[in-house]
Amino acid sequence: MSRKHDWDRALLDAIKSIRIQPSLTGYISKGIALCGKGRVLDARAAFDVASMYTDQDSEITHFLLLTKAIALFNADQHDEANLLLKELAAGCPNADTLACGIVQAYLHVELGIKALDSARYDEAADHFTAALDSSDLSSESDIHEIYEDLVVLFGWDLKSLWRKAHHKRCDALLRAGKLQDAVKSYQHMMASSDKITKADCLDWSNDFKQQCSALCAANGEAAFAASDYDKAIDLYSMAIDLDSASDIFFASRSQAKLSKMLWEDALLDARKVTELNPSSHVGYQLSHSALRGAQRYEEAIEVFTIMLSKLSNAPEAQIRGCDGNICTGPDLLSSRDERRSREAAMGIKTCHHDAGRHRVLVVWYLRRSPACNLWREEAKCARTAPAGGRGEIGRHHLPGLGRTIVRVQ
Repeated sequence: MSRKHDWDRALLDAIKSIRIQPSLTGYISKGIALCGKGRVLDARAAFDVASMYTDQDSEITHFLLLTKAIALFNADQHDEANLLLKELAAGCPNADTLACGIVQAYLHVELGIKALDSARYDEAADHFTAALDSSDLSSESDIHEIYEDLVVLFGWDLKSLWRKAHHKRCDALLRAGKLQDAVKSYQHMMASSDKITKADCLDWSNDFKQQCSALCAANGEAAFAASDYDKAIDLYSMAIDLDSASDIFFASRSQAKLSKMLWEDALLDARKVTELNPSSHVGYQLSHSALRGAQRYEEAIEVFTIMLSKLSNAPEAQIRGCDGNICTGPDLLSSRDERRSREAAMGIKTCHHDAGRHRVLVVWYLRRSPACNLWREEAKCARTAPAGGRGEIGRHHLPGLGRTIVRVQ
């Protein structure tokens, strides 16, 4: 009846047992039932009498005191229970210290769950950490079989104690807003888990990774927007550790590294984006930016050409979002002869690339000032497109290598 928390019936059964024949089991059962009913003073007396039936056996006495500590804890006498456990672990020469650790761990988990349910997340995380630190628990522990008496008396689930402590700590840290600590706790748990445990917690693991990855990405975007690129890189790195198959996280980290002018590191991430999503232009776009920053111009031109080919069938919005801001307007391209004469005078070269229904004019130059002159000259020469003419729909200046893109219908 104690396991079902039917304390009245449990107490009656214990009293009947003692009347038939006083015993250690009878008085332990009575003490547990009295604690369940909140009659702590009477419970202490029952446990004291129970000590008369230990035959002065240290192991039996040790088990009795453990049981008393648990019963007092269940009666909300937490301080007294913890003090008894500490004294028991330190004072008994032949004590089973692992048993004390297991009991302390279980009680910390119970306190942690109460704190978690009350939204006291930091306190909950501390309790779950204490549970994991207070014993030699592992995912392979066979404590359920070793301490079967505790399972019988209190209905404890010791099989899942290690897993529950880790799961709850991860959840508490995440709810407390300690994302990095939550991810580290999760990674430590998975590294310490055996194959069976990993299989048993697969659903939880996937859900937790998804939550953390989403938060890492959101916080990374916020850090990037605030120009805190180091923090953004750290957050995207955590997201990658959780989900190394996401090209989006590699692309975001590459962009943050580009902002710090870490060209080679950014290039590695960009190439990973291409590896994970070869049909997208994004990886090539990032690779081009990294190569351009590293002054590897010939490679940058090759990658840029591939990027344009990937954009051939891309939606209009995607083309407009490529590698910067695109200015739109009614300007027309100048005539071919006029453009060639300007090219010769300015020392630039142009080429065309067909991108679906648009034709892209790429203007290459080696210095920034000629491009600025080109922009100003184009603005001066602008005129309204005739009906059915080839109107300019976007113009895009890409700094660094020196390039202007003008897209025409």
